Amino acid sequence: ALLQDGRVFTMGNHSEGQRSLEPDLDDVPAVSEVPDLPGLAESVAAGSHHTLVVVRGEVFAFGSDEYGQVSGRGEQSDGGGDDEEDRRRWRPQRVAGLPE
Repeated sequence: ALLQDGRVFTMGNHSEGQRSLEPDLDDVPAVSEVPDLPGLAESVAAGSHHTLVVVRGEVFAFGSDEYGQVSGRGEQSDGGGDDEEDRRRWRPQRVAGLPE
């Protein structure tokens, strides 16, 4: 949810990091503010396993990067590791490869 003041809050499933919460967290709040964004959000879009946030014209993402939807690589990713936990990006990161 994008508030009028530019803060972003999430709710629901967090298994892939799509709420910007550590995916293995057991005690999950019903609603939580997204930390670590580099400014106030202008817009938000949510997929089933990832979230996109526009801040100052740049796109930031968090959640599953299985198909490059967070990193911007656009290809199936192994995250540099051998298991699916390595594909979870729960801290917002700028999506690479988008035009300026």
